[in-house]
Amino acid sequence: MRILFIKSNLLLMLVCILLPTGCAGFKNALPALSKSTNQLPLKSVDQHTKAEACRLTGIELASHEKDEHAISQLEQAKKLEPELKGVAYPLAVLYDRQGRLDAAQREYERALLESPKNADLRNDFGFFLYSRKNYAESKKQLEQALKLKQTHSKARINLAMTLAAEGHLEEAHAHFEEALGPAAAHHNIGLILFKTGRKEEALAHLQQAAQIDPSLNTQSLLTALSEDTTGRSAVMPASYSE
Repeated sequence: MRILFIKSNLLLMLVCILLPTGCAGFKNALPALSKSTNQLPLKSVDQHTKAEACRLTGIELASHEKDEHAISQLEQAKKLEPELKGVAYPLAVLYDRQGRLDAAQREYERALLESPKNADLRNDFGFFLYSRKNYAESKKQLEQALKLKQTHSKARINLAMTLAAEGHLEEAHAHFEEALGPAAAHHNIGLILFKTGRKEEALAHLQQAAQIDPSLNTQSLLTALSEDTTGRSAVMPASYSE
């Protein structure tokens, strides 16, 4: 999973980073506002500016894996301006990285309301749902991601993994093949079968992968599977060696 980090107003970010009180101290860096009634709209602009500065700072901190500080900044942005766009998606990813799964799901759902046509967002949410074993909803999100961007290889691979988890191996194989090619597709299906204990089927797929592309790193796994299924080590043709 990844956050799409957006180039921002560097001055706003630096102000928010350098002040020891964080976003709460951002108002100290702004010019004093006039108290005349015709200047009142500037108060809302100022509130938005502070919220946006916190959002950008949070994203910058997240890019350096300073997750706790990033979350703090993004939560502050949300507090300052609850409807501010561009907070929910990075906050969802950060909550997910912290293991705060219920909070992550809420933010993913909020982000989708903001950006329903964001293929990367739907892919990340789909993978999140896959990791929670919610395969039906994961599949919906990943299929939507591919409708939005047919060439989204990560979404296609994640969809293949979801289909495989549901037991739809032929469909999974087709998606792996479209995203990665035939050798890698057989290799991945072989690994999935191996992990589920279907070792003879795994061996067949891995052998096909090696025949198509001898450079794939299948030799050690093929040897281990052959020993397990036949009771002795298989002798692979020289062209299959690494």
